[in-house]
Amino acid sequence: VGHEKLRLDAKARTAQLLKPGMLLDLGGIAKGYAADETLRVLKGYGIDRALVAAGGDIAVGEPPPDMEGNGWTIAVASLDSPAQRPKRYVALHNAGISTSGDLEQHVEINGTRYSHIVDPKSGRAITGRVSVTVIAPDDTTADALATAVCVLGLERGLKLIQSIPETRALICQAKNSELQCSDWRFPATRDQSHDSPVCDATSENGIPTRIMESIAVVVALLFAGSAAAQKTVSFPTEDGGEVYADVYGEGDRGIVLAHGGRFNKESWEKQARTLAWAGFRVLALDFRGYGKSRGPGQSDVLSAPLQLDVLAAVRYLRKTGAKSVSVVGGSMGAGAAGDASIASRPGEIDRLVLLGGTPNGPAQKLKSSSLFIVAREDSSADGPRLPRIQEQYEKAPEPKALIILDGSAHAQYLFRTDQGERVMREILHFLSAK
Repeated sequence: VGHEKLRLDAKARTAQLLKPGMLLDLGGIAKGYAADETLRVLKGYGIDRALVAAGGDIAVGEPPPDMEGNGWTIAVASLDSPAQRPKRYVALHNAGISTSGDLEQHVEINGTRYSHIVDPKSGRAITGRVSVTVIAPDDTTADALATAVCVLGLERGLKLIQSIPETRALICQAKNSELQCSDWRFPATRDQSHDSPVCDATSENGIPTRIMESIAVVVALLFAGSAAAQKTVSFPTEDGGEVYADVYGEGDRGIVLAHGGRFNKESWEKQARTLAWAGFRVLALDFRGYGKSRGPGQSDVLSAPLQLDVLAAVRYLRKTGAKSVSVVGGSMGAGAAGDASIASRPGEIDRLVLLGGTPNGPAQKLKSSSLFIVAREDSSADGPRLPRIQEQYEKAPEPKALIILDGSAHAQYLFRTDQGERVMREILHFLSAK
C-alpha cells in the first residue's frame, strides 16, 4: 500500500506499478468517474435532465421538469441497515453524491468488524462502523472524498471537507454502541452561472482532469501530516545575506515559493503541502527583512535585490539534490522570481509562475518558460495591473501562457477566493507538464 509505488506518466498515459506482485484497485474512484462520464455522454446527445446511479455513487444533471425549484430527490441510506427506511433526503442538481462505508461490505473476525476499506498508513482494513456521504460538484470528487474521509474519521474528515469549496458531507461513526453523526448544510450544487474550475471535463493532455485530481485528493489527505514542514533551513546569498526557509516534501523536482509584500513563508503552507503531495520538494522562503532572513537593503525591501534571495534558494535546492527547480512568486515575489530568471545561468530555473506580477527587468530576457496568472480587475494605486502584465507577457519568450481570471484578487489572495482551486490546478498542470 502506498501512492509512492504508483508512477503515472501523463504524456504516455501509462500507470506503472513499481513493486512486484502489487495490484491497483480503483474502487475508491472508478464508479464516480463512470457515472460522471455517462452523464457527460447523455448531455452530448442533448439529454440534460438525467440521473446516473452506480451503486453508492450518483451523478445528476438538470432537475426533472416538475422539480425545477429543487432537484433530484436522493435518499441517504441508514447506517444501521440498508433495508431500513431512509431518514435523510437531499435535493440535488448538477452535482455528484457518493456514500462509502462498511454497511454492506465488512467481515467480523473474533468480534472485530473489518471494512473493505484499507488505511494506507497501516495497510490494514479500518475497523468499526462508519458511513460517509459526500456531495460535490461532480461524482468523481465525491467518490474519492467519501473513501478518504472514511479513513480519516469524524474530526479530521470534517476538517478536510470544510477546506474544500463546494463540498458537503454527512459522517456517521459508531462508538461504544452510540451513533455519532456530523451535521451538514444544503444545497451543495454547482452554480450554473459560473464555470466552476472543479468541474472541468478533461485536461489538455487528454487524461480526465477529475480522475487525476481525485486521485491526488485521496493520496494527499490520507497521508495528511506527512507533508508537514519537515525542517527550517538557512543558506547564504551571494551579497552576504542569509535566507531562512521551510522545506516540504522530498524528491528531485524542486519548487521555490516567493511571497508577496504582505505575506511571509508561512503563508504558503497550504500550497506547499499540495505541491509536496504531488511529488515536489518545496522551499518556501522568507525574503530579507522578513522573519529571521537578513541581507543588504532589507530596510527598504521593495528596492532590495530580492532576486538574490530567490537565486540562493534555487541553488540550495540544486545543491541538495534537485535536478530541476521552478519558482512560483506572488506580487513582490513574482518580480523577484522574474529577475532571478533573468540573472540566472541558462537552465538553472526551469519554469516560472508569476501571480499578479511581472519581472522588474526586461521580460524578453527571461530564461525560463513562464505562466502569468492575474485577475481581470486586479488594481493598485497606479491603476489596473492587467495592461502591464499583458505587455510584459507579450515580450516574454516562448514557451509561455497567460491566464486571466474573473475578479479583483491580487496574487496570493487568489487562493482565498472561489477560484483558488483552479489556480492551484493550473500551477500543478504547468509545473508537471512534460
